[in-house]
Amino acid sequence: MPPRLPEAWDETDDWTEVTDAKERRRRQNRLHQRVHRRKRHIKALASTQASDAVANDASATLLPIYSTDDRTNQAHASVQNMSIFYLLRCPGLQAQAREFLKKAAVDWIISMPIPKDLPTLTRLNAFNVLARNAQILHIPVECLESDEDDSPLFRLDSDSREPTLALPTSLSPTALQQTIKHHPWLDLFPFPKLRDNILLALQGGQHDEEEMIHELVCDFLNLSATGSAVLIIWGDCWDENGWEFSSEFFDRWRDLLDGCSDILQVTNAWRAKRGALPLDYILN
Repeated sequence: MPPRLPEAWDETDDWTEVTDAKERRRRQNRLHQRVHRRKRHIKALASTQASDAVANDASATLLPIYSTDDRTNQAHASVQNMSIFYLLRCPGLQAQAREFLKKAAVDWIISMPIPKDLPTLTRLNAFNVLARNAQILHIPVECLESDEDDSPLFRLDSDSREPTLALPTSLSPTALQQTIKHHPWLDLFPFPKLRDNILLALQGGQHDEEEMIHELVCDFLNLSATGSAVLIIWGDCWDENGWEFSSEFFDRWRDLLDGCSDILQVTNAWRAKRGALPLDYILN
């Protein structure tokens, strides 16, 4: 038997002995997409989550620091509990992300953050927020990693939902989420109207679901990016009032933002706090 391909999860991914050309291409494309996502994971997993989780931990534990070992242990403890690793299963990516975040945590604790790390921290923080929402929604990581699994919220009758699964209003599935088949990544964004707009656009063929996942989510894992992130999270993962989107987001996805004036209002509120000019878009 030939050696197992690095990105193959099981026998159905292995194309090396498949004689049917169509099936072989299908499997190869699946692996190529997986490799592409993994590479982008490597480049973004070192950034976003630390700014949220590390900031919270650092502000709550800003105690006298006596040695490098103390600082490292404190940083290691804060990074170890991050939700980002609920979704990040690749050992190599985990190691890179942990090392980056641990160093960033030490820099934060000793009040010497490195400005060039901020774009990466911002992206990792956003990915960490998505991971927290996945945990709140009880979405298995296997569903999020799979190219073919549907959202567990699809065809979920709200009356039959477990009573212990108390969801914030912003994350509660809409009627469209329960009736239109979709990938579970969509469920992680706390904007019901935006989720519905995306579902209708996907159903109507205006957008490709896989491309959208890559552009909306994989940017958070782009560790080599030096520009500003598409999303900054300032509050709780489920609270839409803490989500600030970039002007690039509004330009790229404007056709999906009809009726989503709340997203623009929240974004401009956060921009005003730091003296930035408001974004001017008509979304209704």
